[in-house]
Amino acid sequence: DNHFVIEWLPYHYHILPLRRLFVAVDPSSQTSPSRIFDRYRDRHLMNITEWTDGDFFAYDTLSAASKKKYNISHPVSLHKFRQPSFYLKCMQECKRENYAWTAMVDSDEYILPNQNAV
Repeated sequence: DNHFVIEWLPYHYHILPLRRLFVAVDPSSQTSPSRIFDRYRDRHLMNITEWTDGDFFAYDTLSAASKKKYNISHPVSLHKFRQPSFYLKCMQECKRENYAWTAMVDSDEYILPNQNAV
């Protein structure tokens, strides 16, 4: 989904305005989003943290029974197991950094503020 980031990041930077971002880098991705993020980091426009699986997902600590039960060897099952681990780590970091709110959004999802809301 790295090709989405080129449009997604500036949109949310200007519309929200997004200034803090946590990213789980897909281990099966052929490309890295780092160069895109560096455009914002280098200009001190946004604080972006990139995590690999080792930063939030302890695959090695799962029992053999859990790996079999959740069919972790299947890519879709692995994603469904990784995502809640990533969300938990994000929430812990947001709490540690004293953020009052957060949103969990994929790179193919856009937040559209309601201009008519009070």
